[in-house]
Amino acid sequence: MDVIKEKKKAASFVSNKYILAIAVATLIFALLIWAMLSASSVSVSRNEILIERVQHGDLEVVTEGFGFLSSNKQQLITTQSQATVKEILLKPGATVSVDSVIVKLDNPELLQQVENSEQELAQIKANLRQLILNNER
Repeated sequence: MDVIKEKKKAASFVSNKYILAIAVATLIFALLIWAMLSASSVSVSRNEILIERVQHGDLEVVTEGFGFLSSNKQQLITTQSQATVKEILLKPGATVSVDSVIVKLDNPELLQQVENSEQELAQIKANLRQLILNNER
């Protein structure tokens, strides 16, 4: 009678999987350690460092661009017409007199109304001159 022997290749295949997984994990761990060590060792030459003495004074911040700059904080100001603050001329604590200008306001609609009124006035003056000339004849 023949005896059939079973092959045990499955066990070696499973052990090969474990060995491969351990090798990949070790490689990834080594790469992470290398990346951390190389990233923390930044060097700068002495010629590239700028050193300056700190001075007391106002810090001027200048920005250039198109559009409108608006603050996230709003303060209500009482005016005769609706407008936007264009320029702040006097800061808090400044000495003011009766005719001091504190802020300059800007309202494009109001400026347009003024220009239209000036044009209308010029047209009326021209019509008046024309009437006077016609009556003299």
